[in-house]
Amino acid sequence: MQESLITKEELFSKFRLGFHTLSSYVQAMYDPEVTKNLEFSAVRDSLSDGQTASKLWVVNEVSKFIGINEKSICVFGGWVGLLCRLFIDFVGTKSIANVEIDGTLELVNQYVMSGHRDKFRFIHSDMYEFPYDDQQFDVYVNTSGEHISSLKEWIEMIPSGKIVCIQSNDYFSHPQHISCVNNVGELENLTRSAANVKDVVYRGTLELPIYNRFMVIALT
Repeated sequence: MQESLITKEELFSKFRLGFHTLSSYVQAMYDPEVTKNLEFSAVRDSLSDGQTASKLWVVNEVSKFIGINEKSICVFGGWVGLLCRLFIDFVGTKSIANVEIDGTLELVNQYVMSGHRDKFRFIHSDMYEFPYDDQQFDVYVNTSGEHISSLKEWIEMIPSGKIVCIQSNDYFSHPQHISCVNNVGELENLTRSAANVKDVVYRGTLELPIYNRFMVIALT
């Protein structure tokens, strides 16, 4: 199993956000249909060092297990669509989807994915109600483990033969974090407890100023 301890500085030195990615996001802010549903604080937070580094980390590690433009990827709780765009920009995918419970974010996602909408789908759905058997992907990504009630239950919904990437953190004091973990070992054990997980092939820790983010990549 691969394991790493990484910093945001290492990730930022390896990846450079493309002008088109940021430009597409900024352009969305001129559309009143976007801004009426997306507060400035959400825009700010979605581009924070911690959020950006966490998503670059996903791209960096998942890319080691997939070929360029070979796999279909589904991101759960992908918010404004930044992670989907980063996969397109730095790896390339056969197709990519964002399953997001907040349907008001569809328009900003379409802006962020400008130029790549032929490969992208925004799916308005609760991740626990998503039809996993009917809509299958090669890779399943969930960077919101701290926000959901049962990570184990979510993992067990994923079909066999898939790559699953999961993130959580130790930011217990945040009022919206209901399922934090203390360390990456705890996240790994939680992942392995899912009945359909065959192996864990990566685990790591991203050190951030306020909290640590943990990531596991597993095979079902």
